[in-house]
Amino acid sequence: MFNELNPFIRTTTDEVFSSWEDVIKTLPNKLDAPLEFPVCDSIIKFLRQTVQSLIHEEMSLRKCKNCDRYFIVRYSSLAEYCLRKVEGTNTTCQEYASKKTYKKKQAANPLYQVFTTYYNRFYGRIRRGTLDKDSTLLDDIKVLHQEFASKYDEISDENDKEMLIQEFTSSAENLIK
Repeated sequence: MFNELNPFIRTTTDEVFSSWEDVIKTLPNKLDAPLEFPVCDSIIKFLRQTVQSLIHEEMSLRKCKNCDRYFIVRYSSLAEYCLRKVEGTNTTCQEYASKKTYKKKQAANPLYQVFTTYYNRFYGRIRRGTLDKDSTLLDDIKVLHQEFASKYDEISDENDKEMLIQEFTSSAENLIK
């Protein structure tokens, strides 16, 4: 059974160990030695060894939903994206997909679009110097948006959502005054 679980641990004479005690006895000598890897003389043996090591370490393979390349799932069994860099950017597939889904979700939210308009307006005024840099308007508009966002998510009627957006707009205008 020992050899079936770990067929790659061998003695210096290339014999397979027969027990865990043998491994423990020779381990201190192996620590100083250079790493040894099993020799693969065919692609079939290489694939078999790779799959065995993945199973042994309880890892799995997945296909990245962004780049369609395979990757080893390391940290979460729910991972859908790899950690490779996306071509033309400095971000990984994971970061790229996260930003993409966030932007997609926000683009479909009219309240967020209105919030962004006012936030950018306040930020532009601060940068141009027409508003004081110590102004709390950016924080105020964020808090206002959070309050209205929770209400917006609870409403199902489209007319009520439009009324809430109008109310948000008037509250944001009142912040300027």
